[in-house]
Amino acid sequence: STEPPLNNENWPVECLADARLGGVPPSRQSNRYEVRLVTGLGWRTTQRCVLNDGERGVCMDVCRLAKPGERGARATRATYVAVGTSICSGYGEDAPSRGRLLLLEVDYAPARRKSRSASGRGARAGYVARLRPSHALGLRGVVSGLAQVQEHLVLAIVNRVEVYALKGTGELVQIATHHAPHYVVALKVAKNYVLYADVYQSAQLLFWRDRDRQLWPLAKDADRDGMAADVAAADFVVDAGELAGAHALGIVLGDGDRVRLLQYAPLGSQSDRGGQKLLPRADFCVGVEVCSLARHRVVEPERRAAAR
Repeated sequence: STEPPLNNENWPVECLADARLGGVPPSRQSNRYEVRLVTGLGWRTTQRCVLNDGERGVCMDVCRLAKPGERGARATRATYVAVGTSICSGYGEDAPSRGRLLLLEVDYAPARRKSRSASGRGARAGYVARLRPSHALGLRGVVSGLAQVQEHLVLAIVNRVEVYALKGTGELVQIATHHAPHYVVALKVAKNYVLYADVYQSAQLLFWRDRDRQLWPLAKDADRDGMAADVAAADFVVDAGELAGAHALGIVLGDGDRVRLLQYAPLGSQSDRGGQKLLPRADFCVGVEVCSLARHRVVEPERRAAAR
């Protein structure tokens, strides 16, 4: 959050009162959140992108999309920071939730060192990254997750999984939609595979086919009785070479206090219901509730010793 500016510099902060709150002194902290660009040299904040009143950032991802060019110019690829937000309207729980999709283009500006003289100009010292607001799209619902699939953006909005494309005119256009059972809490992408976790109906695997702009349901998680679990996190297993099956795709879920490993292998047997069920492969009890998962590449000790 940011500090609100003072209207009168002659009076201290304790003497300024807010009539809307009954005359109480204003707080040094406001309800305006921001997106900060931090440098790795000293962890200094180099830029702040302040959000609107009552708006909070929920999810963020870095993507490379085709940047619309000028008239007759060829489109180029640019790096964007995609931010999904939620907007509190202030009208209570009966008001519909809102959100926004923000695209901040990553640009580089020449940087200079500080000059020791009062009137001199510092020497050039490379380039520094900066964020430039490029696109903003209002949505009917909170954006709980986002990721890039090919040249498009896939968003999790309440109980919908929507795909947006950046057109040559500079507009974000919705091109596909998939409805989830209740509420999407996690969204991950691996190549053309889209995995989302529902808060009450576990996880489901989708496939994005760009030629007809559709999200095809492939398989979902369910036990023997057809019941689904309450999942709070989901992610792909990149190195699935140890899994059985020639075409195996590993999926890890955070189910309560357990971490479950599933497999998508459309072998056409009765156990996987013709490829429409994610097969359980492993189950590990953590002891605490799993809220998020992060992939990290680990080198095995035997391979590390052989590399030396």
